[in-house]
Amino acid sequence: MGLLHGKLKLLLCAAAGIILCIGGWYLLYVNGYLLPGWIIWQEKEIVIPGNPGHLTGTLVLKNRRILYQRDGETVWQSDPSWKISDMEVCDLDHDGWPEVLALSWTQGDYGDYHPIYENPNMFFYTQRFYVFDLEETALKPQFMSSRLRPEAHAWQVSDTGEVSLTDKAGKTTVWVWKSWGMKIKE
Repeated sequence: MGLLHGKLKLLLCAAAGIILCIGGWYLLYVNGYLLPGWIIWQEKEIVIPGNPGHLTGTLVLKNRRILYQRDGETVWQSDPSWKISDMEVCDLDHDGWPEVLALSWTQGDYGDYHPIYENPNMFFYTQRFYVFDLEETALKPQFMSSRLRPEAHAWQVSDTGEVSLTDKAGKTTVWVWKSWGMKIKE
């Protein structure tokens, strides 16, 4: 009886250890700590200037989240499941109002809906490109890409609203806003 009890105790301890290891790995993963090591996680603050008829406020990128602050109060923050690596502000669609651009790491390839011809990837993180309209109390999604292929290792936003994405191999593509969405500049 003593030998059986000792083996059962050992088996339960091993099972508990495996469950703790898997649980710890899962928590690290879903919180974005096991993403590729080449990602550069920016932290910055961008003040939106107060022009007549335009909004004012401050955008803060910190701890992989965007905070939109007005008069010292946070009025909007990005979804905690998005891991934002960088953000910029420019008038991407040339309407006279600034848009917020963000590179995000998000679980899945598409979001809630996906093409019927593809199996949904709902677990693995993929890089995305987001565009938000700046409103009084929130950032309103204007464009949210599916998975970027290849992933952008670096990016740059020009004064004219061109977005240059450079992959890990050094190949750069230039993207521009076309009525709704981003298209490669020809």
